[in-house]
Amino acid sequence: MKYLRWILIGLIAILIILLIVLFVQYQSLQRAQLISDHEFLRSQMLERHAPLPASEANVIRSWMTFDYINKIFGLSPDYLKTQLSISDSRYPRLTVAAYGGSAGIDQATLLNDIENAIRNYTTAT
Repeated sequence: MKYLRWILIGLIAILIILLIVLFVQYQSLQRAQLISDHEFLRSQMLERHAPLPASEANVIRSWMTFDYINKIFGLSPDYLKTQLSISDSRYPRLTVAAYGGSAGIDQATLLNDIENAIRNYTTAT
């Protein structure tokens, strides 16, 4: 009986520690803008609407896949692959962050390059 009580106390302590770690990680992700209710709702809205104009290219975030970017801006499937010289076989189901990390490109620079490519696409077509 005494051992069962200690085991139960130990399990409760572990649960409390895990909950604290979960909370800290959630806060960290929120600060990194990887979890944002506003952006999630916005992405759900964008997915069901007509393509965005090039002036909205600043909505691109590092968590987005190239497939998603192609869809919300109405780009041809291989346009960004060609413009950014992407050779990764995971394209277009590759996030901007994953591509930037594997290619050694700064995230801000990559986002800027994608925005410029989108603006150029709409002026070229």
